[in-house]
Amino acid sequence: HPAACVVTFTAWFPYPLVPGSAVRISTDACQWHPFAIAWTEEQTWYGRCTATIIVAKAGDWTAKFIANAAGSNNSSNRNNRLWIRRTSSLGFMYTIRNFDRVVVMATGSGIGPVCPHLISGTCDIFLVWVTPNPIDSYPRETCTKIMAHPKHLTQIWNTDTDGYPHLGKLAVRAATQFQAEAVFVVSNQAGTEQVQTACRIERVTCFGATFDS
Repeated sequence: HPAACVVTFTAWFPYPLVPGSAVRISTDACQWHPFAIAWTEEQTWYGRCTATIIVAKAGDWTAKFIANAAGSNNSSNRNNRLWIRRTSSLGFMYTIRNFDRVVVMATGSGIGPVCPHLISGTCDIFLVWVTPNPIDSYPRETCTKIMAHPKHLTQIWNTDTDGYPHLGKLAVRAATQFQAEAVFVVSNQAGTEQVQTACRIERVTCFGATFDS
């Protein structure tokens, strides 16, 4: 896909994958990049499962990765090989299990870490997804799974037609209307900080990634 791609692989894990799991992938076994597992298919014997991650253009490495995935059908091409490492810890989204009603704000491919919670129904989630037209930007399978979330609990902000919103105001408004116990934000550093600042001012509990590397 021109803007993003879905990577599906089958691998052995010593434990069942749960919402919040992540892996690190590499195309050369030297440079590693972490990605949340968006969803998994049916678990099979001895822990084998099919897992899916969403990769969107966010820099040189991801741009090259997507170009290789879209432009090469030669299975012998080294660029088609992936090295996969599991991570020993779960991401901050795993703490969503502590709440009954939450707002989840995702921008772009930040929808990846949110998908397993939407699919598994971890809790009552009001989804706010800020993205370019998802039909044009993401593979059909991804859109189908997200659109399966109840429409009255989903707000998709199309930046192609509506421009880019103030994420903080959008998150606080959604939290107020949904009477959410907390807001979870999956975005880049600027977007995350904007939501966290707005929530702090309005005394809304907020969780987001720590950008410390």
